[in-house]
Amino acid sequence: MTKLKEKESQNKAAVIDTDRALYISVASTGLDPFKDRICKLSLVDHKGKEYNFLLNPEISIKDYAFKAHGIKQEDLVHSQKLEDIIEDLIDIFEAHNVLVAYNYAFVFQILQTELFRVSGYRLLEEEFVFIDPYLIFKKLYPYSLKNAVRTFLGDSYDLDTESSFSAKVLKDLLDAQKNAEPSLFDSGYRDLEHNTIGDLGIAGRWFNLKEDTFVFAQGKFKGKQVSTDHLEYLEWLASLDDITVSERKFIEDFCSQV
Repeated sequence: MTKLKEKESQNKAAVIDTDRALYISVASTGLDPFKDRICKLSLVDHKGKEYNFLLNPEISIKDYAFKAHGIKQEDLVHSQKLEDIIEDLIDIFEAHNVLVAYNYAFVFQILQTELFRVSGYRLLEEEFVFIDPYLIFKKLYPYSLKNAVRTFLGDSYDLDTESSFSAKVLKDLLDAQKNAEPSLFDSGYRDLEHNTIGDLGIAGRWFNLKEDTFVFAQGKFKGKQVSTDHLEYLEWLASLDDITVSERKFIEDFCSQV
């Protein structure tokens, strides 16, 4: 621990006079950077050296996390723990002043939490410049029909102001997407909707659908499952002007079943 405290007191930014980028990818037990833990850590340092660690998080991996990264709980039982590599990991961080990560905020926050939990080491954001390739992609190709056409139909596709409001553009675009990623369409449009749009539930802002159960998306019952205890509140919501037709129908159907 003495070594860690000595490292923490160093001014890392002062001893690094050139940009040294560290590329980081993490797989975790879930999406809460303050409660979940890292189960896989992959790094490439500024010299091109790769580091890959499977880590026993000592807590369970959530189902949605497993579906995302495919790491099973039983695969990690005999893996090393974060504390086994902590000093080497700190050395790596202290040799860099640029961090490159996809969804950089989550990656940095869970690293901060984990390093402090294991050793008391403070990984500070003012020590680094952050680069996120996903945000660069969004900057270069903002969500627009024009950029979707450019990606799938090419620069030569004629898209002027008039044609951009034509439904034929949408047909040409979807056909091109089918050709580019046929596996996405193999299971039919219902699965395509689920995999791209997700479970919309009710189109509006007062309710969310979570695991086939409706919960309040805002208001004094935010996050709570809609139940018969909320009948008076639901009737009040139904009287609002900014409620959608779908939300109003849900309230009517729910109350009629009581």
